[in-house]
Amino acid sequence: MLRITDAGNYPAAQCHPTAAQYLQVYPPGQTTPIYVAYTSTGCAGTVGILSVSALQPGSGSAS
Repeated sequence: MLRITDAGNYPAAQCHPTAAQYLQVYPPGQTTPIYVAYTSTGCAGTVGILSVSALQPGSGSAS
């Protein structure tokens, strides 16, 4: 699961907002990335706005 936080939630001085045009993704077991088109505002500063976790089997939905 990929969770992306809105860069606008952080102070500009900490985030250093910058335009993003793709996500760099490493498929499982691979060392060469693929690039997925994704236009958004990211952070060039110390703020991490992306988190990744493994999906687990079961019922329900992520919130």
